[in-house]
Amino acid sequence: MKDADKRIVEYERIHSIRPIQFLKLNQAIAPKNGERILDAAAGYGSVSKSLHAYARSKHLEVDQYLLEESRVQMKRARRFLPWMKKERMVVGSMLRTPYPDGFFDTIVVKMGLHEVARKQQLRLFREMRRIIRAGGKLIIWDLAFNRSNQKILSDIIRKKDLLAGYKQLAKMRYFPTSDEILTMYHDAGFAKVKAPHSFTYRFASRLRLEEEFGGDRSKLLALNAYIEKLLPTPLKKRLKFVKAGDSVSLNFSKKIFIGV
Repeated sequence: MKDADKRIVEYERIHSIRPIQFLKLNQAIAPKNGERILDAAAGYGSVSKSLHAYARSKHLEVDQYLLEESRVQMKRARRFLPWMKKERMVVGSMLRTPYPDGFFDTIVVKMGLHEVARKQQLRLFREMRRIIRAGGKLIIWDLAFNRSNQKILSDIIRKKDLLAGYKQLAKMRYFPTSDEILTMYHDAGFAKVKAPHSFTYRFASRLRLEEEFGGDRSKLLALNAYIEKLLPTPLKKRLKFVKAGDSVSLNFSKKIFIGV
């Protein structure tokens, strides 16, 4: 079984996603009547659900598509999005999509870029460029690391994955820096790139206990000890590290990138 098939979690809860963040995403999409919009690496379809509600509130008709590699997550999406046409929901990879050139007006990849191995990430951007029309948008919502914190924060996530039994993810995932993301946009042929929205993700280890550690408190405590030992004191201060009870918390940054 693939690790993506094991992760039956509610990301809005464990990632502490607030409605204002989805609003910012939908404003970045800025949908128009009749546009084709792809939710890629869609998981169970939270982006599609949010966009559908936003478009309806604006009295817009948008042609929504969903692409997800995991069949388990696709089954969840079909339950989560009963209004979406089945033929618009495709099980497949972002690296080799079934869509013709210039098919979409906008593509959104929320927290999916880092699920792709480092050596394949530029290939992902180029495939997205191929299937977006001239003047269309690729929107990436992902963690925004920099050179000073990339390795340590990646190591924390990798440790969490190993404790959760996600060995494939721990080996494959690569979390690019913001500068690396901007470079891949340009190398793939996007002429104008910006990151208009950034926000803080408050990582709290306790939220992983039930959904990813299966209630095993020893795994939670092992993660807490690893994080506390790994982070040097100056970085703890910058990330606003807090240890309280059986949880540790710290700030991660996320950004919404737009490339045209």
